[in-house]
Amino acid sequence: MPTIYRTRSGLLFYDDFSAVPLGPSWRVEPESEAARVSLSARPGWLQLSHGSVRLFALAPIPDGDLVIEAEVDYDPTDPAEMGGLVLFAAAPDEWAGIVERMDGSTTVTGWSHLRLVRTGDRWDAYASHDRVTWDWLGAQRFREVTEFGLVLDGAAGDTLDVDVVRVYRSTRIRVEAVPAGSTVRLVAEDGTTVLKEAVVPTGATAVELDVGDLRCPIAGSIRVYDGAGTMVRDTGLLNDIWGGDVYRAEIMVAVYDDAAKPVPLDREWDFGPVQGTDHARRLELRNDTGLDLADVTVAVIPHPDGTWGDAWVDVAPDAGGVPGTYGDIATIASIPAGTSGYVWVRVTRGLDGPPQDRYKFGLRITIP
Repeated sequence: MPTIYRTRSGLLFYDDFSAVPLGPSWRVEPESEAARVSLSARPGWLQLSHGSVRLFALAPIPDGDLVIEAEVDYDPTDPAEMGGLVLFAAAPDEWAGIVERMDGSTTVTGWSHLRLVRTGDRWDAYASHDRVTWDWLGAQRFREVTEFGLVLDGAAGDTLDVDVVRVYRSTRIRVEAVPAGSTVRLVAEDGTTVLKEAVVPTGATAVELDVGDLRCPIAGSIRVYDGAGTMVRDTGLLNDIWGGDVYRAEIMVAVYDDAAKPVPLDREWDFGPVQGTDHARRLELRNDTGLDLADVTVAVIPHPDGTWGDAWVDVAPDAGGVPGTYGDIATIASIPAGTSGYVWVRVTRGLDGPPQDRYKFGLRITIP
């Protein structure tokens, strides 16, 4: 069984335009020009064609630090045309991004990979021919941005064809709970080729791998090797490794909700609405590790994005099908192999709590 678990997925948005019609996250600006956006002209690609007004295809931008990438096929042939990857605040002029254009003295760049990186409120722009070498194009602050997408401007010229758009949290993946001196490797799906590796520094228990030159999602596995070169931890083959993923090299239980549905460990789970003053649900911690586990703790922690909903959340050990004493940490004394332990999670509505019951929080499961 896997002994490295993903605790946060870096994926925020992905569209390879293989599905028709265009997904509900997208909108066309101006809406009256929607006929100029096609998924059928070049199957598997989003195609924007020229017209009398500037055309945008836009989607809501997620919160936090992130990376936006587009793989495009575009060769402007007229000095009056331009197209590329953009950030958008309001039409027609509150936008910025990476656009390709030409004039009488400039040749076409031929970039096929466009990247915008947000750190705080700063945006850095990059472009590449091969995803290995990235040219930094500049940076600016753009606090007003609400959407990202594609732009095409000009009455005539080459269509802007987009193969894929991806948004993820970072160009690095992080592996935690690894001893200093260990080597962490990202191995290709062939099980042999090492794509990335790093040694955990002295005094550290985590390491990051730079995957900025790899195309996400990555198919492969993450492995940990001890100082003698022996593999001691392995995720098994994953087909969806993303920049911004966080992994922990430790034994983990499977978690199920009170409807017997798996609770994802690497992305958000909808706890459900708080109808009255509070809402409690029982979670099952299923021990499929083959080991007898003792003193397993479940702790309430802040949401990874830094929101503050955890202040209204408590956990309690199960006491014969009802909650025990609520607090910040609940301990399950014993979960023998092949059995389950249970905890309760309660959200209490606060007068000064988040709007619309958006109580975002995290749960940390620790197995000694």
